[in-house]
Amino acid sequence: MKIARTLLFDAKLSAERIVTQKCHRYCAAESVIRCLDCVPLDMEFLCATCDMEAHKRNIFHDREAVFHGFFEPIAPTIAVVVDEDGQPQFCEQICQLPVPTPRSICECCHDLTVTPGKHISVVTINGRYDVCLPWKSCPSCSAEWTPEFKDLLMYRYWPASTSCQTLYKFDVFTSFEQMKVTAPAMSRLAFLKMLEHRSVQAGRTGSICADTFQRSFFEFCFCQYKEEDMCQVHHFVCPACSPDMLAVCSDGNRKRYRFCKSKGTEEPPLYEGLFLAKDEEVETFVDLVRGNMRSANDSAVCGTAKFTAGRETSKKSGAQIDEEGIQVAVCRYVFVIVCVCVCVCVCVY
Repeated sequence: MKIARTLLFDAKLSAERIVTQKCHRYCAAESVIRCLDCVPLDMEFLCATCDMEAHKRNIFHDREAVFHGFFEPIAPTIAVVVDEDGQPQFCEQICQLPVPTPRSICECCHDLTVTPGKHISVVTINGRYDVCLPWKSCPSCSAEWTPEFKDLLMYRYWPASTSCQTLYKFDVFTSFEQMKVTAPAMSRLAFLKMLEHRSVQAGRTGSICADTFQRSFFEFCFCQYKEEDMCQVHHFVCPACSPDMLAVCSDGNRKRYRFCKSKGTEEPPLYEGLFLAKDEEVETFVDLVRGNMRSANDSAVCGTAKFTAGRETSKKSGAQIDEEGIQVAVCRYVFVIVCVCVCVCVCVY
């Protein structure tokens, strides 16, 4: 690579050079658009007319304008038209979500056309796109059609709300989930900043709401869990310890003061009794344990003060302590290898 470094640099500069090309589709007009996503179809360079026809449904293609002397990324909502002087100019266009429409929505025999409906935003692994939902209507019987939940989910779009103002492609959720597994320290805001950067680099609007994304991702994961539960897929069963755990090791911070002060705590949990045990079950268990223990003082409920982690009070300052901790119980099974897995013994006190 050290020897080829000069060749690579020269090749990169040469790749940025714009050469006048004819349209690669069916006409001999001069090209004004370059689309690398159309390369497998041998349609890299397109004229203004062929670009509109080719990308009417392929709205997720990243296009570049080539008539200003350099490659200029443009959004799907930007089209190129040729004015009276034969010069290409930018103009606004409406992009519809690529979802198939039903052939008929009523018993009338009219030839119905698809028109743009409500303006929405779609977030994929390549960033944000501003599109419109397709809309059909019958002039005779006033029948209407626009994509519903089942239509959107069939083509891997997850609605962020009941109004479908924002849609998330399944690939952005699955990619975020895999990144959190392989890199737990990756924050949600950092992931969304990456998506916003990709949007801006492609000439699109990059703003993505972090709170809406988090809520939608939680709902997506819960729906996926319910589906796997129906298929009897159990992720929290340790094959080394089934059917009984051999040993339990508990650790965690039980002083969760900020949960009581935070807003939205009255909202019912999604995973009731799965990740976090129910409050009444935890209270019953704690009362049972304390009723059979003898403590030297009230502040050392787990025997004497030698078990420091079991203390419920501390003289140290808690300014640097995260008060949103939970107590976790894991199983440990050791023969030739060490198997550590999280079991269904996660509780909050």
